[in-house]
Amino acid sequence: MKKTIYKIFLLWQFDEEENWINKMSEKGLQLCYVGFGKYVFEEGLPNEYIYRLELLERTKEREYIVFIEETGAETVCRFGSWIYFRKKSREGEFNLFSDIASRIRHLDRILPWAGFLCGVNLFNGISQLCFLIFRNNSVNASLSLAIPSILLIIAGLFIGYGSLRVFSKIQKLKKEQIIQE
Repeated sequence: MKKTIYKIFLLWQFDEEENWINKMSEKGLQLCYVGFGKYVFEEGLPNEYIYRLELLERTKEREYIVFIEETGAETVCRFGSWIYFRKKSREGEFNLFSDIASRIRHLDRILPWAGFLCGVNLFNGISQLCFLIFRNNSVNASLSLAIPSILLIIAGLFIGYGSLRVFSKIQKLKKEQIIQE
């Protein structure tokens, strides 16, 4: 029997998403599909799998998937550049990042996406708002026309916050890496 759950995780919340999917596995719900905010699970044994997800590097994508699958893991599904892997729990630990450097490289792939989305939203929101103000020669441009611009600016600021969280994680890992060396 399949169960669909609608839940949104933002670009920088991949750790939380991975933890949530593994908690679902603990309950016996095994992931079989991911769409935008849509997760489809099928009933299975509790703790049957350990799940990991990663934003793939496009240039080495096929070789990387083959490498991970050679370790006994399987590809569950893909959503954009994100890939969802799982491995039987009874086979032991399953981690995609073997060291701090690989974790930093993963975060370095996420940061440009977050920065790009932040910039696009801020640019569009501010430029639309400026157009409304200058077109009407008034700061009191129609509120109903300004709302989409304001929402884009808020979205850009929110994504900017997420970018800062990713950047902060990178800096923390770099400090940890220096300490370990």
